[in-house]
Amino acid sequence: MSSTEERNSDQFVEREASENEGINSESKESTSSPANMDQELFLLIKDGMRGLLNLGREHLSEAAVDGRKLLELRSLKKDKLKMYEKLGREVEWLIEAGEINHPGLKRGIEKIQEIEEQMKRLRSEH
Repeated sequence: MSSTEERNSDQFVEREASENEGINSESKESTSSPANMDQELFLLIKDGMRGLLNLGREHLSEAAVDGRKLLELRSLKKDKLKMYEKLGREVEWLIEAGEINHPGLKRGIEKIQEIEEQMKRLRSEH
């Protein structure tokens, strides 16, 4: 149980105890009329609904925080992919210019060029 739920539970128990004391003292003082019982029932339902609404707000704000975190993570992943793409283009340009020479990088660039040729052929067929 989270601290928020414990706090809400403690508040509910305290409220229920104080209401029970009030009900007991009122019933001793006078006979309970249907109007008083309706009023008490209304107050109980009102307090219960208020508690549910507060609990709902807390969960909603937690969900909003989680949503923001997910959006930030997605944005960071997108930025990372863009940097890898930029790095790859830089490596391609450096290999084509003859400034770096690495067999694995050359194979990667050749594979990219093959894929580009396949894409050109498919586009020209339409």
